[in-house]
Amino acid sequence: MNVITAFLLFFLVAWAFNPVVQPRVVTVVAGSPAEAAGIQPGDAFTSIDGRSYSLIDLGGDPWSGFMSYLARRPGNR
Repeated sequence: MNVITAFLLFFLVAWAFNPVVQPRVVTVVAGSPAEAAGIQPGDAFTSIDGRSYSLIDLGGDPWSGFMSYLARRPGNR
């Protein structure tokens, strides 16, 4: 029973405190699609196509998850 209780508590804490990743833009290249879209330094990506990503989803690296998602959509950049 102690093992089951510990597992449930761990699961509940991990689920409740799952941090959502919000990478921030550092620079925008002049003439790029990002500049045309109005993205400015300091902006944060909160989601892509309505889906937010967490550190658990991305294995601790926020950019790899975003980049792998964008790589699967080559015509939509």
